[in-house]
Amino acid sequence: CESVTDFNPDITISDGRYASQLGVTLFPLNLSYFVGKDVLINGIFYIDRPIAFNNCRIKLAAGAQIVVLSQIYKVELLAFQTKFFSCDDMWKGMVFGQGTRCRIYYCEIEDAQHALTIHSYVSLALIGNTFNRNFISIRNAEGNTTLPFLYIKGNEFNCTSELSDYYDLDFPGISEDP
Repeated sequence: CESVTDFNPDITISDGRYASQLGVTLFPLNLSYFVGKDVLINGIFYIDRPIAFNNCRIKLAAGAQIVVLSQIYKVELLAFQTKFFSCDDMWKGMVFGQGTRCRIYYCEIEDAQHALTIHSYVSLALIGNTFNRNFISIRNAEGNTTLPFLYIKGNEFNCTSELSDYYDLDFPGISEDP
């Protein structure tokens, strides 16, 4: 949180909210589009139509999650020069349902338990991003055996300081030292 100063959310997204409920649309594309906004996400935010973040700061509360719902290549998350972070406990991460699209360019994704969880047939492009202080940065969803990268270039995977506390990770048969 030290690198994010003067964060005052322009938009707060409550638990269980859908992108189609936000009322921000770029006509005629039926696309929710945010530019230069500070966004706070509390709980699970469901993306059920294309959404784009350009030069935004997105703070995710402890345990918050972004879920891109499956609709066979009709739903996409596009992020450009945007920072995804949490200041307290880790957030859960972003889940891309089967047949969705993900384009993330020159973003910072921090403090997530599982930053990107990818189901099958996801159109995935990652360019110039920094994944920092995540427990796992990119992983397959259960039952998915491949990562469907359309394009991956210039991404950095880092851990510049200790990880934040886990929100609710459960590893059967393993006990952690607090």
